[in-house]
Amino acid sequence: MGKGKRLSFPLLSFFLFFFSVFFFSAAAEEDPRLTSAREKALLIRAKYRPELQKQLKKNTPPPMPVRSIGPGNAFAPEPKRTGKTSVRYMCGNPGNTDTHKETKFYRKSTPLPARNLQANQTANYPKKPRPVEKKRSVNASPLRHAAPVRRTVVRKTAANTVKIRMIRVGNERYCYLNDVARYYRMRMQYYKNGVELRAPNSSIRFYNEKRLGSINHVPVSFLYAPMVRAKTQYFIHEKDISIVLSSIYSPVYAARQVKNILLDPGHGGTDYGALGKNIHEKQMNLETALQVRAGLTALGYRVMMTRSKDQTLTLDQRIALCREKKPDLYISLHCNAAANKSANGIETFAATPFNVPSTGKKIAANIKSPDPGNAFDRHNYRLAYEIQKALVNQTKAGDRGVKVARYKVIREAVCPAALVEMGFITNETEQKRFIDASYRKKIVDGIVLGIHNFAKSLTIVPVSGK
Repeated sequence: MGKGKRLSFPLLSFFLFFFSVFFFSAAAEEDPRLTSAREKALLIRAKYRPELQKQLKKNTPPPMPVRSIGPGNAFAPEPKRTGKTSVRYMCGNPGNTDTHKETKFYRKSTPLPARNLQANQTANYPKKPRPVEKKRSVNASPLRHAAPVRRTVVRKTAANTVKIRMIRVGNERYCYLNDVARYYRMRMQYYKNGVELRAPNSSIRFYNEKRLGSINHVPVSFLYAPMVRAKTQYFIHEKDISIVLSSIYSPVYAARQVKNILLDPGHGGTDYGALGKNIHEKQMNLETALQVRAGLTALGYRVMMTRSKDQTLTLDQRIALCREKKPDLYISLHCNAAANKSANGIETFAATPFNVPSTGKKIAANIKSPDPGNAFDRHNYRLAYEIQKALVNQTKAGDRGVKVARYKVIREAVCPAALVEMGFITNETEQKRFIDASYRKKIVDGIVLGIHNFAKSLTIVPVSGK
């Protein structure tokens, strides 16, 4: 009897243990918390078990297609699709289409979170949409009128519409350079030190935070340095578009053809100008002007001169002659000089526009009103550009580019004017060239050709009643 009692206790404990395990496991299967935990664990394992992941994909139903949200309280009807298309998902206030923002693009279908987002947004839509305000667009010539902090200029053509966005920086307005590139149908190419706008037959080069640039490989001084943001977004001043770029790439209008030209040989008489070893500036200016007069006369122009011999004329007297003769163009001829004997090259100056710093200066002159020459800002810059381009092509001399300055003879001229610096008389090499008759003929041909090219580039619009 004692031995049987001892054997019954282990058997009874084994049956009790087996029954408790079976009972709790059945209860665990019925517990929803443990069931969700198992499903989560199963999903985690699916990342590491490709076979289980394929099985889950087969058992998952396909997602519903996405429809664009319309302005009403329900989804807009699904459009018919042909081939591979993408459906645009819109969010925002449907009553005001100006505030819509395209947040994402889905292809034909979207997962469950996006469908829930759509359902939540449509539930909050107002019953009556707000009226949509039509935006006004500014046509044709850009940057003529005062603008708010941000403004859009629109250029309409037969093919497309180009907008030039604008921002205000302090009291100045700058334009997006990529919009300007599209306006002139150019492509942008970035460099480490700047950016270039390119077209088949033209190019515009800007350098980071510098006024120096080039147009069609002719160095020019822009009115303001371009602004750079994040090394990819460039902004240029509105005056560089309305004066510099538009004078080269847009029509320059005039009331009549260029017929009368006034040449002004700088210095003279007791005013020797810059002194060289073998030639003085007043002598070089007069001899060149006489040859330029002969070349322009041969092309049919009527040429007048402020002085045709070695005589002294003040700046006021030269301006008085310009007002008296009323020419179509005023060209002042000079030779350059510098303390640095190695300085060389040709440069041409146009009158500085109103409230703009001259080349080499950071602050504009304190002037309350524009000068008479500022009425021809676009003509002045185009004239200086054509003369500089032709001079360098003829002489192959150093190209110092087109610049702006407030010299009295050009800022107070009553017609388009330019001042030409034909070279440095303080440079021994260029001084020897001045004495050479063949090189001087190249200078004359360059000036004559530049003036003639400017005259041909004008678009004549006769004034009614005259």
